[in-house]
Amino acid sequence: MTTFLRPRAIAIGGILRRGYRDANPFDQVASRPLLFFSTSRTLLKNTTEKFPPVQPPKDKSPLEPTQPDKKQPRNAIMDHAPPPAPGPDFKVAIIGAGGINFGSAEGPWNHSFRLEHKLGPRLKVTALIDPHKPTSDKVLALKRQSFVEKAYAATKQYASLNEYFAELKPEDHPHAVIIGSPPQFHGSDREGIDVEIQLAKEIPGVALFVEKPVSMSPVPEAFAVGEYLDKENVINSVGYMMRYLRCVRKMKEIIKENNLTVTGTVARYVSSYAKISKPFWWTKSMSGGPVVEQGTHFCDLSRFFGGDVVLDTVQATAVEWNDPAGKLSAIPFDESTIPEHERIPRMTAATWKYENGAIGSFTHGLVLQGYKYDTTLEVYADGWQLRLVDPYDVPMLYVRSPKDDREEQHHFTDDDPYFGEIGAFIDAIEGKGPKDAILSSFTDAAKSYELSWAIRLAAERTSALRHGKSA
Repeated sequence: MTTFLRPRAIAIGGILRRGYRDANPFDQVASRPLLFFSTSRTLLKNTTEKFPPVQPPKDKSPLEPTQPDKKQPRNAIMDHAPPPAPGPDFKVAIIGAGGINFGSAEGPWNHSFRLEHKLGPRLKVTALIDPHKPTSDKVLALKRQSFVEKAYAATKQYASLNEYFAELKPEDHPHAVIIGSPPQFHGSDREGIDVEIQLAKEIPGVALFVEKPVSMSPVPEAFAVGEYLDKENVINSVGYMMRYLRCVRKMKEIIKENNLTVTGTVARYVSSYAKISKPFWWTKSMSGGPVVEQGTHFCDLSRFFGGDVVLDTVQATAVEWNDPAGKLSAIPFDESTIPEHERIPRMTAATWKYENGAIGSFTHGLVLQGYKYDTTLEVYADGWQLRLVDPYDVPMLYVRSPKDDREEQHHFTDDDPYFGEIGAFIDAIEGKGPKDAILSSFTDAAKSYELSWAIRLAAERTSALRHGKSA
């Protein structure tokens, strides 16, 4: 039986990200850090091509489509993955004892959890590097009280990378290092924050997984890191996990199978601001602003489909905090405590041109209240519209083709892109999977970082010009 449904918007559950950047990364100079810190209607159908089929409930015909379960846990894909194969120990060092590596209530990220399920009893975390010992103590205590106790039984704690190197013995060399510390403390070729380069030099053959964004340093410094890792053939991956979504893979598959050339991308990310209570997130010098800190995933997804951006075509404008349209009624703290020049824009709209001649646009808004966000990416080609909705929470793909004006709807209820990216990374290290299964290298991720800053700076130039003329 075929069922037709009216399309409906699916809002995203609130996901917050930590923010860290301060200096303009397009500047060639930045201050030296004092310390290294870590921290029409829709045709609904199940998609089964090249993927395991989604099983319908027992009271439904196999031909009758099912609705996605909004309460399906994001880690469901791990329930379908084969058990970890036995084998030798796989040693991992972790930089950063915070939420990105060990989980938080703010979202589904938790790299240690995915490592545990990928590697099983083979996982041995040899080192945890974080300057805040109480946090390290807490996360290790929790792990040692759980079923993964053996993976952390011999984990050594270090306050800095230099302290780690001073005690590191060849027999303790890790196969991989997970870098989940704030980006202002790595992602550069400058001494003191050249973490990736130091690791590659001190631990020959080590592989690096780096959380996004890759840096907060000037863009050329981020590219220098990528160039070094490429030159030294260091296996590396950056945590732009949306590239691993099965909906995104389906979009790529459609484009390839139909020999399509992307004509344009349209991205939208609208946040629910009323629950974002951390003042640093609202401070430009700490968070980098909402496009750099929060919109980076959609800058990256846009590039994933559109290709490299011609940076001098980037144009942007913003609703600033002091515009009449920028007044927000539910900011959960006193914004007057933040200096006026540090306050972030409420909405930003940007356009650009890709190197193949296609165009891209991105709108970021900080205007919704409650918990749910609204996120969408549309990709256009001759005769085709691919519309990705709610990629953070319940990813849905709507496809309009030359064959029918009605949209086909694809959904996958057993998807965990965080597990996908960790799995591809580990398999590449062990030679069990191709290196090109890693979908985001440091060098490529630096281009997404570059685009996010180009948007922020273009919007600031427009605002300065507008206020200058009205003054």
